[in-house]
Amino acid sequence: MLTQWKQLNLEGQESGARQIERLPAVAALGFNIDIKVKNFGHFQASIIDFNAESLAVDVTALAELGKLESQIEGITITHGTREIRSIERPSVKIRKDDGQWKLIVLLNPCERKAAERRHKRITTRENFKPLLWVSDPFHLSRIVNFQVENFNVDGLQLRTSLCNKHIMVGSILENCQLLLPGIGFLTVNLVLCNAFSKDKHLVFGSFFQSINKQALEMLAQYAIIGGDNLPPHLSQRKELLRAAGLTTHSLSKPCTIKVVETFQELEQIREVRFVAYKAASKTPPGATSEMMEDEYDD
Repeated sequence: MLTQWKQLNLEGQESGARQIERLPAVAALGFNIDIKVKNFGHFQASIIDFNAESLAVDVTALAELGKLESQIEGITITHGTREIRSIERPSVKIRKDDGQWKLIVLLNPCERKAAERRHKRITTRENFKPLLWVSDPFHLSRIVNFQVENFNVDGLQLRTSLCNKHIMVGSILENCQLLLPGIGFLTVNLVLCNAFSKDKHLVFGSFFQSINKQALEMLAQYAIIGGDNLPPHLSQRKELLRAAGLTTHSLSKPCTIKVVETFQELEQIREVRFVAYKAASKTPPGATSEMMEDEYDD
């Protein structure tokens, strides 16, 4: 558990270093890069270094490729036998460093699609943020932990440690366990669609690959209690949910919290307190609700 929580702590990356440091070729074992060039077919290349948002590929052996940068139609990234990302019309640059030709592939999309901007995002409240964990897509025995920064009907924005910079944009996270405080657990599948560095953390944007109505209902219920800076009135909260593409049947009966005003209400609270303590085996034999008084009752 300590190791998992460390993934949400600040990463000790040196000051002045690039925002997301690049991992060397040794960390890319098992990865294969296929480059499709118009009228020339497919070429295989190896990774020089990479991180979540881009990778550098060694194309020194492909002498003519430097002249064909604009003719690159697609790039496919695989890990073992599993396809990680297939990019049509990729954003690439070719440059020569120390006699080595490098093809730089940008994994983040150049432009956001209109669908990504269609719904408003609900920011999660500090100290009440949902947590998500999933098997590392490249090291299945390792668990990756994320904190949800905001969300809507389309997906989640996730924050994690920079030590997870090996997870590339385009990766699919399957069977993610999502804990919504005060609501419960649900299982979702996500596709990572962009990545950037913020406050010494790695932040991923993600889309739901598939999500059912029950899961969306739970997200809406969490938004009511866990959203940050929520409007005070119920009608305003309904409008906020609609803007995020979410709806819930529970809005007609929201939870309310108030301070008791009468002795009768206080007796009801003592009874509830007594039943709860008794169910947890925290009361002595023969205890009654009158024995549940404490220093806060006055």
